[in-house]
Amino acid sequence: MLTKNIEAIFDNKADIFVLITTLFIALAEEILFRGIVLPLSLQFTSYKYFTSLLISSIGFAFSHIVNIEHVPVEMVFLQMILVFSAGMLSGALYLTAKSLILPIIFHFVNDLPVLYNVQSSAIKLSSSQLKFMYILVLAIAMICSFISFIQLKLFINKDRIHK
Repeated sequence: MLTKNIEAIFDNKADIFVLITTLFIALAEEILFRGIVLPLSLQFTSYKYFTSLLISSIGFAFSHIVNIEHVPVEMVFLQMILVFSAGMLSGALYLTAKSLILPIIFHFVNDLPVLYNVQSSAIKLSSSQLKFMYILVLAIAMICSFISFIQLKLFINKDRIHK
């Protein structure tokens, strides 16, 4: 039964291509923004964790502006806010775990449904739907940022106790 379900998921080469593409995107973006930009931001800000996290997450969000080429502008702005939030969480994971493994896994799992549904990206939202989406996405961004802030505070306090 389980084998048939797995075979149904990967019934064509396009599915495997999406998986591999998603994995490489997660690897590349996490290495760049959590493995390079975040440590450089830490040095630049004299190890102000939250400020560094903001810098790398804003850079991560703006790197997605290239999607404007094939996605409506309002959807790109929504994506940038969500990507900023995901960057905050990934950065907090990286700083607390001191490894890129968890951020890469989080990124992969986060991107997979999006890349599977890329054909439906021509969604047209009404004005009221778009306003609702902005409110929802901003709320998610604020919650993710708050969680990242609390996680970093706990990490910093724990780190100070052990020193």
